[in-house]
Amino acid sequence: MESNQIEQARFLRDRHRYEESEAMLLTYLSAFPDSAEGHCELALTRMSMDGREKQALESIENAIGLAPDNAWMQAVRSFALCDLDKWDRALKSANEAIAIDAMCDLAWVAQARSYAGKEKWKDAESAIRKALEIDPNNSQANNLLSVYLRVQGKTQEASKFTDLQLSQDAEDPFALSNAGWTKLHESKYKEAEQLFLEALRLDPEQEYARQGLREAYKTRSLFYRIYLKWALFMQRFEGGSQTLIILSLFIGYKVFQKYLNDINPALAITLALVYMLFIFWVWLASGVGHFILLLDKRARLSLNKPEKLDGSLVGGSFLGGLAIMLMGLIPSLDHFMGMGIAMVVSAIPLSLVALNESKVGKFLFGLFGVLGISLGVLNVITFYTIGKTGDFFYLSILIAFLTTWIAMIPGLRR
Repeated sequence: MESNQIEQARFLRDRHRYEESEAMLLTYLSAFPDSAEGHCELALTRMSMDGREKQALESIENAIGLAPDNAWMQAVRSFALCDLDKWDRALKSANEAIAIDAMCDLAWVAQARSYAGKEKWKDAESAIRKALEIDPNNSQANNLLSVYLRVQGKTQEASKFTDLQLSQDAEDPFALSNAGWTKLHESKYKEAEQLFLEALRLDPEQEYARQGLREAYKTRSLFYRIYLKWALFMQRFEGGSQTLIILSLFIGYKVFQKYLNDINPALAITLALVYMLFIFWVWLASGVGHFILLLDKRARLSLNKPEKLDGSLVGGSFLGGLAIMLMGLIPSLDHFMGMGIAMVVSAIPLSLVALNESKVGKFLFGLFGVLGISLGVLNVITFYTIGKTGDFFYLSILIAFLTTWIAMIPGLRR
C-alpha cells in the first residue's frame, strides 16, 4: 500500500500534475512521517513546481535526517541547492554523496551542475563524463555534456554528440533543444528556431526550449545578434576571467582614447560614444529584445509575464527616450533633450527589475529607474516654470553608472 502511493505520486509528477502529486505525498507522510523515501519524493515534486525551491530543500533535508548515509538523497539535496543558486553548498553536498558512494551517477551529475553554476566549465565537463562512465545511458548526463561542450566553444564536438543523441531518439525534446542552442552558437538562427519549435511541439512545458526560441526570435535584430555573439563568447570564461576581460577592454579604451585625442579630439569623442554604447547595450539588449518580441504577434507567445514586463519597462524607457531625444533636436523643443537622455539611461536600472529574483534588488533598482525618469521630467518642468532647464538629467546619468557598480553585489541581482 505504501509503495503504491509513492508510485502513483511519481506517475502524477511525470505527467506534470504536481499539485496532485504533492497532495498525495503529504497524505502519505501524515500516515508515515518517518519515510525518508516519501520526503525525498516530496522534494522532487516541489523542485518541479515554480517558487517552491525552499520547501523542496526542507523536504530533502527531512529525508536526509532519516537516512544520512543515502548518496542518492545527498545528490538530490545538491540539486535543490542548485535551484537556490547556493553553489558552494550544492558542491559540498555533491561531494558528500560521492564520498558515500562513488558509483552513484546522480552524485556526479550534481557535482557537474554545481561546478556549472560556478562557471567552472572544465570541472563540470569532467564530472559529467564520470557520470557517463558509470551509466552511459544516463539521458540527463548526456544532455548536460552537450551543454558544457557548447558553452566552452566546442561546438563541433557538441554538435556531433547531439546528432548521436537524435539518431538514437529523434523525438527527444531536450536533445532537440540542445541542437537548437548549438545552432545559435554557430549563428544559424533559422535552423535554431525550427529545432526549438519542434522541441516545444513535443514538450510544450519545456522552459529550456522556450528560452532558446525567445533568443532565436530576438536575433532578428542586428543589434541583438551582436550582443548575443558577445554574451556567448563571454560565457566560455569563468567569473574571474570575465572580470579580467572587462578590465582589459576598459584599460585599452582609455589608452586608445588618449592616443586618438592627441591626433583628433573628434575621433576620441566618437570612440567614447561607441564604448558607452557597448557598455550600456550589454545591460539593455535583453529588455529591448523583449520589447521587439512584444511587437510580433507570433514571437510574443514565447514570452512569459516577467519578460513582457521587462520589455515594457526597458524598451519603453529606452526607445521612448530616444524618440524624445530626436524631438529635442528641434530648436524650439530642445528643452526636451535632457528628459530623453534621462529616460534612455534610466532603462539600465529598470533592466534589473522584472527578471530580478532579489526582492531588495528589484525594489532598489526600480526606485533608481523611477528617480532617473523623474529627474528628466523635472528638467522640463523647470524650463516651463523658471524659463531654463535645471540639467537634472546629469543626476540620471550618475544613477545609471551607479547601478552598473551596485549590481555587482550578488544579493541584489539574481
